[in-house]
Amino acid sequence: MLRIISQKSLVNAQSVSFTHARMMLHTSPVLGVEHQSTLSSEEISKKLGIDFQTTNIIQQALTHKSFKHGRVPTNERLLLLGRRTIEFMVTEAAVESGSKNVEDIRSFVERYSSPEALSARFDALDISAGLQTDLKNAVPHTVKAHAMKAVVGAIYHDKGSEVTREFLKKHLLV
Repeated sequence: MLRIISQKSLVNAQSVSFTHARMMLHTSPVLGVEHQSTLSSEEISKKLGIDFQTTNIIQQALTHKSFKHGRVPTNERLLLLGRRTIEFMVTEAAVESGSKNVEDIRSFVERYSSPEALSARFDALDISAGLQTDLKNAVPHTVKAHAMKAVVGAIYHDKGSEVTREFLKKHLLV
């Protein structure tokens, strides 16, 4: 018996199978293992020495875009705010330290805002257990650097420039 299938149902069947395959790819355990925070917001706040007023802002700062495939708020906006805040405040510190040459200032800023430096400072804060990712292997230094920028962005957003400046002097400009 020959079965006649309309072109429309064939297209629908193909799109369903493509959608199913795409969903399987995005939910496949091969993509990563979920690393959920083992630190509470209060514990992280205590380690940072900051009492956050905005609910869950520090959790968001420590949530990588891979976590739950981006279905929860991530740290991307706080990261952008933190990056600009770090650049500004580190430049300000360079000028205050007597650097007048543009190259000296640029070198000063790069020394404190490089991914390696930010990752090392993030590790020194001892809040890595608060990171939330779906990354397969160990967390790369770039993700830690982004988390550090997002933490700075969260502090700036919640507490303003003076608290952020003190935090950076204590934890980054050492």
